[in-house]
Amino acid sequence: MKRIKKIYRKLFSDVHSKYRLVLRDGSFREVFSFRLSRFNVIVGGGIALFLVISATILLIAFTPLKQIIPGYMREDFVSMAHDDRIRIDSLINVVEAQSLMLGIMQNVMENKVPADEANVVKDSLKNYSDISYRISVQDSILRRQVEAVAHQFAVRESK
Repeated sequence: MKRIKKIYRKLFSDVHSKYRLVLRDGSFREVFSFRLSRFNVIVGGGIALFLVISATILLIAFTPLKQIIPGYMREDFVSMAHDDRIRIDSLINVVEAQSLMLGIMQNVMENKVPADEANVVKDSLKNYSDISYRISVQDSILRRQVEAVAHQFAVRESK
């Protein structure tokens, strides 16, 4: 503690005492000289530090350099992210509808009656109660054509 007091007393006891700072060239001729005190050096250093910090803040705030700062989001990026979220939601709905349709088509191809019709999106204007699930001649012909194409595809894939 005494050592800190000594250093403090030494630095700040003669704050207004004048010192001379001389700049000389290679031949030791005096080029420039200043009369300084410790107080002037502290104030000058504080002002210089303030100016450097202010210039840095202004440079970052009003130029594109602010994009370098981690976590900074540009306004157009935020709107693009919102639009992308909306597109993703609509794509999820389309994929769910297609997977439902493929499941129903799979059941029809395997000659199964859909077990759960609660997932099927129903049109409120149509009457679904009188639909009969019976095999027709057209269904049998379509089934044979699809099986033939699937067999050809499987043969090509195995090669």
